[in-house]
Amino acid sequence: MKDPESAIFDSTASRDPAKLGFRGDFIMCMTIILFFSGLVVGLWSEMGCGSVCLHFLQRHSAVAFFCAGGSVLILVLLYLLDFFNAPHIPGEYLVLYPGDWWMGRGLLTIAVAKILVGILFLADRFPTAPLVLTIFLCPTALIIVRQLTKPKPRFQLGAGSAEHNLKDRLRMLKMVTGEEREQRIFYKAAAIAFAVTAVLCIGAWIPWAATTSVHFDVSTDAVEREMNFVRWATPLIAGICNLIFASFAALRVALDKTYAGTDHNRAQIILSSRSHMNRELMDFRIAQLRVQLAKEDAGTQQLSNIVQTVGCGFIALLGALFVAFQLWAADSHIADMVQCFLAFFFLTFLAFICVSFNRIWQAMSTWLQDLPMWKSLLGICESSWARAGFLVLTLPLMPLVLAMSAANQAVRVARGLHPGGRCLTERTQAIFVQLTQWEWVPIASWAYVMAVILILYKIIPIFLNVLLAWLKSFVTNLPFLGILGFTFGAGMFLFMLPPVPGPPIYLFGGLVISGRCPYGFWWGCVICIFLCVVLKLSACAIQQKIIGQMLGSRQSIRHMVGIHRPFMRAIESVLRRPGLNFGKCMILCGGPDWPTSVLAGIMRVSLIQCTIGTLPVIFSTIPLALTGSFYLKRDESEVWARAGNLMFSLTAMVSVTFWGGMGWAIQDAFDKLNDQIHAPKVEFVDLDWLDYCEDRIREKCQLKARDLPVWVRCCHFGGALLIVFVAQIFFWRASVCFGTFRVTDDLEDLKWWPWSEGDGMPMVNKYGLGGLLLVVLSFVILCFSRAWRKRHNAQARVLVMKELHGEEAAWKQRRKEEAENWAPPRSASGSPVVRGAFAKALPEDDSVVNAVATAAEVAEVDPKLGLKDIMDLAMEAETQVPDDEFSSLPQRPAISPGATIIGRPPMGAEYSPTECSPRRTSIRL
Repeated sequence: MKDPESAIFDSTASRDPAKLGFRGDFIMCMTIILFFSGLVVGLWSEMGCGSVCLHFLQRHSAVAFFCAGGSVLILVLLYLLDFFNAPHIPGEYLVLYPGDWWMGRGLLTIAVAKILVGILFLADRFPTAPLVLTIFLCPTALIIVRQLTKPKPRFQLGAGSAEHNLKDRLRMLKMVTGEEREQRIFYKAAAIAFAVTAVLCIGAWIPWAATTSVHFDVSTDAVEREMNFVRWATPLIAGICNLIFASFAALRVALDKTYAGTDHNRAQIILSSRSHMNRELMDFRIAQLRVQLAKEDAGTQQLSNIVQTVGCGFIALLGALFVAFQLWAADSHIADMVQCFLAFFFLTFLAFICVSFNRIWQAMSTWLQDLPMWKSLLGICESSWARAGFLVLTLPLMPLVLAMSAANQAVRVARGLHPGGRCLTERTQAIFVQLTQWEWVPIASWAYVMAVILILYKIIPIFLNVLLAWLKSFVTNLPFLGILGFTFGAGMFLFMLPPVPGPPIYLFGGLVISGRCPYGFWWGCVICIFLCVVLKLSACAIQQKIIGQMLGSRQSIRHMVGIHRPFMRAIESVLRRPGLNFGKCMILCGGPDWPTSVLAGIMRVSLIQCTIGTLPVIFSTIPLALTGSFYLKRDESEVWARAGNLMFSLTAMVSVTFWGGMGWAIQDAFDKLNDQIHAPKVEFVDLDWLDYCEDRIREKCQLKARDLPVWVRCCHFGGALLIVFVAQIFFWRASVCFGTFRVTDDLEDLKWWPWSEGDGMPMVNKYGLGGLLLVVLSFVILCFSRAWRKRHNAQARVLVMKELHGEEAAWKQRRKEEAENWAPPRSASGSPVVRGAFAKALPEDDSVVNAVATAAEVAEVDPKLGLKDIMDLAMEAETQVPDDEFSSLPQRPAISPGATIIGRPPMGAEYSPTECSPRRTSIRL
């Protein structure tokens, strides 16, 4: 049956075109993209005047400091005047006073312009900064123009929508669909415009690169050669970036139908009619509701896929940043450019999600509450070690935040906007009140650990290069077979060290093998790649079979790792899949080397299956090994320098794939196997008991900060502040505290200490030595704090352990029975996201919807029934509509045998429609 309203709507919807139409949107997007791409090619490449522009910026580098100072002054002034969020002007943002449209926003524009100009004049220290900035101004400008030109919402659907007549509701329905169509047209035009511009850039660059001779003088230093290469490849870089931006817009186009299905305005408008429905329309409405609910499972699963896609994009870009910062060539300008591009791609992707999936973004908090992985992440964020990590990273900003908040509050009091009485603003005061409720004693203890991790993350690569250079010098006089054996043994030893990542080992192999191969350079590359792959697989086997299984035999290690907790069980469910499963390969190849293999051993995963899943690591091993091999020939020709840079970029691309796939696999396991990974298991009863004991001991023996004596408090928190201070200095100013050393440098020029002989910069200068001594001092202070707390809690701990010893047998027996009797909940869907979607209450402005919803509230349903069967059962069970001249629907329910309707009498009992009037409810499946 055709919906009469839909028939009218279909005949008129085509007469409501988008604001600009596809042609207008395409021309607008193409103009903006071509303008900025032309700027990139004209200003920063050898096809234009790249050398002249770059040298001009480098000669006037002092302008950057003036621009930075002016922009900071303006932004601070705007903050103090409550420009960004004025509490005295509710509902207004970016205004200085009521009716302010130009003054405050003009000052903000000037500040942003100063920041952009200042970044351009940083070319003396960061030669690739102008290129990166200009490229990413293109999507930024497109987002701004989109916000200015997109149609504004022309109505607001409220509670009184049911009172609209048929014509008004058709008009509103037409507006909703027209806005969806306009968005689809814009993102399609943007995707095509980015793709066309990318083709134009690459197409113009290829014949120019083939016919134009750009000299790379090998006599110049490495920095100048790198910049020559960047200027030569700038059109290609612009084309690749435009292709990535096109993929962002294409993602929105591909998910358009799914995203449009999340708009409930159309359904609410259609279902909001009551008085003017005839019999045919009533029948159609009920049929449509049945179909809509039957499709809810698949539709809500698509929403989960959107969340997974967006989340994996974040994880992939963060993974690429992580690997880029670990690579050996991280001190080159090429590496700086790659890191900046990845950071800006992450920010662009975030802005794109906020703008193009704004309805998803606004409703994300509701949907994420139904995602088990999100719940696990929230639990992690509330743990002491996560809070300690957050504080270690952000502690240097705390004094600035407090000072700005106090100044802002003082300005408000002076302007008469606040009566006074406190030093900080309400928002900052609320945050600090919440911080006072944290458990600061364990947080401070974890701060020591996080600070040490931050220090090791920064200084290990510096000294690892020294070790690799020493190993390289050691193998100089060895025969080729001896070099292979020594490289394999040294690599195996380094793989056994938890903090050592794999990339430096592969680079070392490329440096020492390819140049010494008696069969030629290329055969040396092949042998190096084969050796690195065998080395990786052998190291993973030893880490898993020997270290992992040995550690896994100890219950305390298994409990510390948390293999019985949902997150680890989700990873285990992926690792146990046979063969070259996608998720398993992504975790084994993309995860950290030592922790991933050892974790597989603790979980007792099959060694053969893990080895099979690790085979795709060859795709990351090849570019890393070739990067070291090509580095040996960088002075022979510019081709080798380009090839090395290409291998560097391929490494980042492979890392993006591995990390993105790893995130998707874990989220997918959480979504599909939520009940299983949260279910109690008999084999984990002892580990669950240890969790219970930890909670009881923490409850009885946890010390508050006020429970500590003053001297213990000073030792505990003072030592934490001291080591965090040193960690921040080492992280941000490592070049001031430590020297630099490359694998290819001569060991004879190495100088370890400030008092060592030699003219070079020491590896550990006086600032670095002072920082290391402060770290030792902070741990000495921590020992005093730990000794007092251990002695203070000794008696309470003994009493708790006695209580737990008496409860152990009964508790484990109950837990074992719970695990043996556990059964998965009966649900129409295994996805918690889908179950959460069905738990939402339906609108109460339509008696038909509520009647059907009430009837669909089924308590006992055969779990083998599909969602459509369940809804059919509910529809047959109750469809109570007043009998009048316009309705021929049945007044009596046709209840199937075995079905029970909540709120209804059982089968055979007297039924009274007046006693069971429709009411607002939720559909529970």
